[in-house]
Amino acid sequence: MTTSSSTPTASNDNRHSSTIPSLASQHIENAATRREEDIHKSAKTQDPFAQTSRGLLDQIVEQKFAWMTGLGILLIGGAGLTALKSQRDAKIEKGRTALYSARKTYAEEMKGLEATLAPQSASQDSKAKKPATPPEAIDFQAFDVDAKLAQAVTALETVAKDFEGTLPGFEAMMALGGIYFDHGNSEKSRGWFEKAEKNAPGSRDRGFAALNVAYTFENTAQPELAIQWFQRSLQTNDEAYAADASFGIARNQIALGKGEKALEIYDSLISKHPNTEISKSAQTLKSLVK
Repeated sequence: MTTSSSTPTASNDNRHSSTIPSLASQHIENAATRREEDIHKSAKTQDPFAQTSRGLLDQIVEQKFAWMTGLGILLIGGAGLTALKSQRDAKIEKGRTALYSARKTYAEEMKGLEATLAPQSASQDSKAKKPATPPEAIDFQAFDVDAKLAQAVTALETVAKDFEGTLPGFEAMMALGGIYFDHGNSEKSRGWFEKAEKNAPGSRDRGFAALNVAYTFENTAQPELAIQWFQRSLQTNDEAYAADASFGIARNQIALGKGEKALEIYDSLISKHPNTEISKSAQTLKSLVK
């Protein structure tokens, strides 16, 4: 009897065993492929902590670079500003020296004029001398400034030009305006005061220059323009010359026949400056308004 065997034939075993290596090698290859993909993916995509750390480091580096760059700019800018300030300070100091020299020239020329304009004279018949005219007698004497104070005028004009925009330059302009005003030339005086007002280094200086422009208009009987410049002085909001400007406006309102406006100004001064010389002057002037 021929029986069928349930044991697999050799040929079947060989076939079965031959399939195992092929499946195993496939799994190994697949695993290797996945590993390479994982490594490649890991290289491209780090975990969140690593990404955050790397980002922070990058920001720190960038910020440090920006900070160093900013610091460098500040240092360079600071050095530049320091140099500019040093140059400006040196210019101002040079201007002060030039202004001092110009004022000295003015004093010397004025001293020479004392003998010319107010000489002492002795009588041949008497040893007695006529009384000497005091030096201040020529301080407000009208004369040709350009002719009699030529050196002083030239020196002050040089300071005003060379140091325009600085305090010495401003003071030279004011000095020229004052010299022309004191010796009877309001027109030239006004020109220098107006220039000083435009080049004033501060609000107080500007208010003072405007006040003096107003005086030149008042001195030449132009009350409307005088009032405008007194008001311009007040607009600097500096109390140093506010009372002077207010008195000036009141005087010129009276000149225009507007005594009631002058009274308002005097009342305001009395209220604003109680128990002071300002209020006393305002009271006195108020009593004179008709």
